[in-house]
Amino acid sequence: MSLKSLIDNIVPQIPNGYNRTGSSRSILQLIDDGQRELTDYDGLGQRYIGTDNDGYPPFLTTVAGTVKYTIEADNLTDITTITRTLGGAEREVRCRRVLGVFIDSATAFDYGMRWIGQEEPFSYLNPYTTATTRIMVRKVHVTSFPAFAEDPAYIIFPEDPGSTTETFFVDFVWEPAPLTAEGNPLSVPQRFERALEDYVIGTVQERSGGKPSERLGRFYAFWVPQYHMAMDAQPQIRPRTTIPRVC
Repeated sequence: MSLKSLIDNIVPQIPNGYNRTGSSRSILQLIDDGQRELTDYDGLGQRYIGTDNDGYPPFLTTVAGTVKYTIEADNLTDITTITRTLGGAEREVRCRRVLGVFIDSATAFDYGMRWIGQEEPFSYLNPYTTATTRIMVRKVHVTSFPAFAEDPAYIIFPEDPGSTTETFFVDFVWEPAPLTAEGNPLSVPQRFERALEDYVIGTVQERSGGKPSERLGRFYAFWVPQYHMAMDAQPQIRPRTTIPRVC
């Protein structure tokens, strides 16, 4: 079902006064809100893994003297645009939140005195690879700040990271592309279009009746956990475990 077809299906089920794509009481905006609610999860299936870095998270480009970095294409090595394939075409998305920053254990990196009092960054198996390179990685301490409205997500290093282009992997989850027109593709699998229908109709029912809606309750109690399970069932990047050890 396309976004247009989803709107077609919803229109007869809600009272007059709601517009398909208007600036107020917009069904399109409600679907966009529902999609963001549904995908507000740090699941494996929402991690950004492009083709830019051999199936790994992208490298962060750092500059000596700078400790704060927004997670945008300009600050990622060899990436011009952060995209996902949606509806058979590449569509620009953005980083919602950074899950972590790590380096290859073979990379020389001075942790020094700055880590006193903080957890030792152990080595662990790189969850993104079955290759014979970049097998062991080490976490790097950063403070992460999620995206808000027009403000991009960003991280702050506790100390100058120096000038690098291929040292720091930045592992982040992507945010759905905004729905601004009926021709836009949805960012969720087809089976969850029913979830978006429940969200829109349930929200309208609560606004109209002033009491809890069964359909909105089903969205949060059933569809959201189902989506989380679906996003965690991504065998190509499911983390492997090992006993942590210091290199």
